[in-house]
Amino acid sequence: RESEEVVRRLRSLRQAGGAFLLVLGASGCGKSSLLRAGVVPQLRQKRECESWLVLDPFRPGAEPFGELGDVLASAFEAVGEAPPEPPYTAAEFRGLLRQLRRKSGHREASVVVPIDQFEELLLVQPSRDEVREGGGADQFLSLLAELVGHADGLVLVLVLGTMRSDFLGAFQLHPSDLGQRVDQFLLGPLNTEGILQVIEGPARRVGLKLETGLGLRLEKDTSTGDALPLLA
Repeated sequence: RESEEVVRRLRSLRQAGGAFLLVLGASGCGKSSLLRAGVVPQLRQKRECESWLVLDPFRPGAEPFGELGDVLASAFEAVGEAPPEPPYTAAEFRGLLRQLRRKSGHREASVVVPIDQFEELLLVQPSRDEVREGGGADQFLSLLAELVGHADGLVLVLVLGTMRSDFLGAFQLHPSDLGQRVDQFLLGPLNTEGILQVIEGPARRVGLKLETGLGLRLEKDTSTGDALPLLA
């Protein structure tokens, strides 16, 4: 249900001219799973592929421009093109995305840039080399701010990120002003029904039969906030 709701929010955002949706939630509530195993596969389904061109999800880490360059390289290689150099400006990024849409055959698709654990951009302090070369987290946030704040009418880019909710205040105060342009989707903890689904659903998909009562027994052990990663 949450995956479908995020996709609906992305459609509404696209129609309204928005560009940035952030999935917020407590640590361990399933934000990365929602992005990687829910929303991204759904956007890539055959019936959706004309509307969306989805890059691979990535974590920004200490070298966000390098991580972005890697997913762009994979996307270009998938359409038989040589991997480009990482973009360091919004104009360069949009230029690459226009090429990618053209080469993929989906010229009207909206490009989705999924960034997992977005809070890493607020944790990493830039090195002297990054400041000199313009490749640190602050520069990356500024690039995203320019990307979502100045649509050129040629390619619609939607940034979809996940972030721990306790970083929201720091994000909103960041000098890039990106936090003032974000739409939010709040992801709460899974209820009992949801916990049983994530235990029993994958087993059914691979033809595995669980011992009677095992799902309920595991569900009883998920009463704390860090239960979901421990269950995984």
